[in-house]
Amino acid sequence: MAARMLYRVMLVEDSPADARLVREALAEHPACSFQVAHFLRIEQALSFLEHDTVDVALLDYHLPDVEDLNGLIRIIAAAPHLPVVMLTGVDDEALGLRMVQHGAQDYLVKGTVGAAMLVRAVRQAIERKEMSDRVRDSEERFALAAAGSGDGFWDWQIPSDRLVLSSQAKVILGLPADLPDDSMEAFIRRIHLDDAGRFRDALAAHQIGVAADFRQQARIMDPHDRSRWVLV
Repeated sequence: MAARMLYRVMLVEDSPADARLVREALAEHPACSFQVAHFLRIEQALSFLEHDTVDVALLDYHLPDVEDLNGLIRIIAAAPHLPVVMLTGVDDEALGLRMVQHGAQDYLVKGTVGAAMLVRAVRQAIERKEMSDRVRDSEERFALAAAGSGDGFWDWQIPSDRLVLSSQAKVILGLPADLPDDSMEAFIRRIHLDDAGRFRDALAAHQIGVAADFRQQARIMDPHDRSRWVLV
């Protein structure tokens, strides 16, 4: 039998009845186990986070010791990498959007959430937060590398085909500074026709592991249809 996934959950909820419903919903899941640390106030939760960690926080919107989204803001400030799912008794899309804009991974309306939906929200919040942290770390490393070098840097995020060019790379390629994020296919279309096939084949060989390194010289066409040799 496969081991049950274990998640550590911080529940900040001042209603004993609502807290009980959350615990019961989490306990019903057949494939996951949940350890729940329950707090009635934001201050209690913040004290807990000073010496312990959890995988996700379930945070009630209406708490006696905070107003509006102040509880969410304080939790995120104390634990920036902690995914937070907001719990609210009001079905208000505008409020839900504000929660997400202030850092929540998701929000759930009390009384409309079954066990499966709650567990799915918890797991997806954790996955989304991990993914966003990885993207942010990658972009920070990219920015630091670009700032310390006169070379042009590019970062290709293959699953989404998102190609990010540093400001110096745009200068080298003769592209406008305000050019938005691109795709690799769009980049290859800027390569001179005599070089594009060789460039594409070398890139494909590197992707599948046939070639350990990718190193190509090609003529890149700028917006004025002028070419310049670039080592990629």
